[in-house]
Amino acid sequence: MTIDYMHGALLGITKGLMTLWFKSDRKEDYHCGHHLQEIDQMLLAMRPPLDIHRTPRSIQDHMQHWKASELRAWLLFYSLPIMLHFLPTKYYEHYALLVSAMYILLKDSITEADLQKADDLLKQFVEGYGKQHMYGSTRVSLNVHSLLHYVNTVRELGPLWAHSCFFFEDVNGQVLRLIHGTQGVEEQVLRAVAILQKFSEMGEKCFEPGTASRKLYDRLSSVVLSPEERSNFQQIAKGYHMVGTLKEEFRRANGTYGNLKKCHMDVVLANVDFVPERFIVYQRLMKDGEMIHSRMYGRPVRHNSYTIAFMSNGITCYGEVLYFLQASVRTCSCSLAQRTCQCDSVKSRHFAIVQCFEPVAPTEGDPENANPLYSVPHIFKCKVTEACAAVKLSYISGKVVSMYINGNIYVAKFPNRVEKD
Repeated sequence: MTIDYMHGALLGITKGLMTLWFKSDRKEDYHCGHHLQEIDQMLLAMRPPLDIHRTPRSIQDHMQHWKASELRAWLLFYSLPIMLHFLPTKYYEHYALLVSAMYILLKDSITEADLQKADDLLKQFVEGYGKQHMYGSTRVSLNVHSLLHYVNTVRELGPLWAHSCFFFEDVNGQVLRLIHGTQGVEEQVLRAVAILQKFSEMGEKCFEPGTASRKLYDRLSSVVLSPEERSNFQQIAKGYHMVGTLKEEFRRANGTYGNLKKCHMDVVLANVDFVPERFIVYQRLMKDGEMIHSRMYGRPVRHNSYTIAFMSNGITCYGEVLYFLQASVRTCSCSLAQRTCQCDSVKSRHFAIVQCFEPVAPTEGDPENANPLYSVPHIFKCKVTEACAAVKLSYISGKVVSMYINGNIYVAKFPNRVEKD
């Protein structure tokens, strides 16, 4: 039998700690309820990537209604950068043990050394939790004690996300949508499931792929079209697609490229072995099934899907994608006056133009920098720089959670790319 972290660590421990911090007796050292307005202001300003479907809700007004996915985002991403400013140091250090351990056990690749580290962190957390000067032995519930068995569960059954109740809760939601009345609920579910199964079977037999009727059937049956079947997707390479409107910029006689900034062109030219004749600017990229936006794409208001991690000289760096572009030059004998080459002899390279972040290292004498957040493996404090980089698309590691708090930027990496809201 597995231990379900969704009910245990999230709906149990995480929500319990939030109740202690924000709803407990004001005399307690860990009480932060008098800062709730400030905390809510920071939380509601968060703009997570679209991988986190639910944008943050107020703790003061909605905490009792928070879903497990909201508690997961709070635990792994939002809580440490926010509570750094309010939670007393000993409680903050203690809580960071739980966050670090849960992140490790939710990774998509976990080594034996990772398991040993997570086990040590959880043992320290459980031991400290019950001490009199912390939360007290009377609050060591079954969920808290179960943390001591999480590592063995992962060792035997895999990462926590592989056997949690999130998937089953999602299926419960799908079943609920099959019910349309209060009478004969069982019959409604069975009938709807039978219809869906037969609908799928008949559709595959009756409609030829690629026909208008098959496309209508796919839309009715909620079949997700592949990128190749979407009109606004253009394949660059295997697993890579330009998405949305494409804008062309041509090289002028003075060496400029339309409205593109010179500093951006300089970093591109430093990464190509030819002089581009044309740039194609686009706002979105799909890489291996993951959609990455640029700041130029302004449709999402409450989400930030343009802050990324990328590799540079073997080091993980962070920044915001300003836009994507393709640099190309004709390598054929077509007329130079011809704006658009009609043959396939075109050399091209694709880049993300990124405004870079610079990590902020801990410094002596600065109480905010000398804190336990620097011991957490996946959250980093950064600052925006004026430097830009032309990042090859294959060097993009993926999106990160970007948090602006009190003039500082914190970025947090996802533990895995499998678990979605």
